[in-house]
Amino acid sequence: MPVSTGYEMPFTPQEFRERIEILCTELQKAGLDALICTSPESIYYLCGYEGYSYTDQQCIVVQANGSRTTLIIRDIDAALANGDAGQACIDELRPYRYPVDDPGALAWGSLVRSGAASLRVGVERVPEEGTPPVVARIAEGAPPWATLVTADNMVGRLRIRKRPAELAYMRQAAAIAKDGLDVAFAYLRPGISEIDFASEIEYRLRQCGSQESGIPTLVESGPRTTAAHSMPTARVIREGEPVRFAFGAVRRRYHVTTYQSAFLGNVDQTYERCFNASREALDILRSGIKPGVPMSAPCITARKVLENHGISHGNMGRWGYGVGIAFEPGWGEPYAINEYATETFKTGMTFCLHVTMSLPEHSFGFTVGADYLLDAGGLHLINQVEPALRIINT
Repeated sequence: MPVSTGYEMPFTPQEFRERIEILCTELQKAGLDALICTSPESIYYLCGYEGYSYTDQQCIVVQANGSRTTLIIRDIDAALANGDAGQACIDELRPYRYPVDDPGALAWGSLVRSGAASLRVGVERVPEEGTPPVVARIAEGAPPWATLVTADNMVGRLRIRKRPAELAYMRQAAAIAKDGLDVAFAYLRPGISEIDFASEIEYRLRQCGSQESGIPTLVESGPRTTAAHSMPTARVIREGEPVRFAFGAVRRRYHVTTYQSAFLGNVDQTYERCFNASREALDILRSGIKPGVPMSAPCITARKVLENHGISHGNMGRWGYGVGIAFEPGWGEPYAINEYATETFKTGMTFCLHVTMSLPEHSFGFTVGADYLLDAGGLHLINQVEPALRIINT
């Protein structure tokens, strides 16, 4: 089937061709003849397909010589990849009928050997999701002329450094996040439930054109702020309590994340002191980030700030993570910024930096953080609002 020209394509065909060309160069360096990707983020990055079908068996197959890219999805979703409403920039679409056809067999059938006696084929799996069924079927059905090689993050590494068209979507997402944050602080007051609060944020995000986020809106209030990943509940937010919340604004699958903490009424002095110490640690973290610097180094320096204030035990350990393309169940790219990271910072990276604290001895926790772009000119805030403690007068 021909390359789609549907209006839903997030990037130009030229943009996708350049990404495939870069990937093919990397495959050839690795001695691979082809790559089979099952990660929805990698599939989207390479061709633009984003249907809610990643819970099924699907993959994209890329030949290292650049001769063909093949998308394999269920036939019920074929219209999303091809035709007038098609989202995908591909050379070939091979839909399969569930549960009759074998998507693994279709993947192998898409490979062109061009006279070669054997092929080395890399398989990139869904990050941190173990072995999805399609990978198992690909492995089980491997023909005798194929050698399987694990190639996790082969495309993930390419996604880390953003291209101009990607940054444009992230700036749009940042503007949407600003609108969501304005509504959040205008609505936050004693007497509303956590669910009510989350619904106002989510409604505004949708009004502004945000897609569904890889992680739902998170809200904690009062002593529940000692946890960092809580779904909003029917709990009523009260005066004199802290509130912590996080959400993602999304444009064409590109996420900008927002972490905010607030206090309703007269702020508790211990809370304010701990928050200010954490903000100091965040500033130290940011100041140490430059191209070529090991990711672990500024994290260690920032931890020492918390140690000086006697609250390092409350730090939840991860100081940041990559942001960009994401699907459920997460919004992070395949690297984490912490004291044990082995990667270095590079120009073109976009990532969240945050200090996430849990201090149950004081019955509170909080997060202070935002997303940033690192380029040749240094570190730049992507969000339109600096991370800060917001005191809500009631």
